Amino acid sequence: PKVWSYCRGMEEEEVKLFVQNLEHRKEGLDQWSRSQLVQVDRRKMEYEEVRMASELMNQELEAQKQNLMKRRENLRQKRESDQNQISELEANLEQLELKKQDFPSKMERLVKVVEGENQSIGSLTRKLDFLRTEGEKRFPNLQQALAWYEDLLALHIDPGPQSTVRLTWTHLVETDPSKQASISLKSSQHGLLVTEVDPLIEFEDLLIRFNDNEDLCAFVSALRDRFLSKLTP
Repeated sequence: PKVWSYCRGMEEEEVKLFVQNLEHRKEGLDQWSRSQLVQVDRRKMEYEEVRMASELMNQELEAQKQNLMKRRENLRQKRESDQNQISELEANLEQLELKKQDFPSKMERLVKVVEGENQSIGSLTRKLDFLRTEGEKRFPNLQQALAWYEDLLALHIDPGPQSTVRLTWTHLVETDPSKQASISLKSSQHGLLVTEVDPLIEFEDLLIRFNDNEDLCAFVSALRDRFLSKLTP
């Protein structure tokens, strides 16, 4: 009853496409989330390596600084004859100090990057959990519903490579019921993308409108109308 209440006013093939798109979006988000987790782990390891290298470098710089300071004090005792060497050592000390001061800022930037990515992954995880829960509530008998829609509406939905889905209509032309029209869609972070369409129709405005308002019913209905206009003399 929840399914029919939610889908009231929608055509059966539009409901099916909505469900299929939801599943593919979830799959795409799962894959993207896993890849982000891998990247975050790798960056954490890089951050730890930088932190350890920074500590070692700071110790080395401090040791070099102390050594240079001792050498400078000895050279100063020689007064004017050694003034050039003292100037060179002071310049080296300044460069080493700048390098030492730069390491904390680099570490801080890396920490912010890791924290930002952790927040993004947490947000995606919450979205995935919500989609999975909503899907289970709204479509407990999803496979039976999809099979019924295909048989009744002559709309076939087939999964394709790289998270694409292919919609194929038949019985569009009364004199040739077997004549097909199809379009392949792919879910991305920015909405639906069209990867293939046959026969060729104008779909860009429909795609832009759907990605703005996510009205799946209107999108599928408009696609079918465009195919009908293309195939019907």
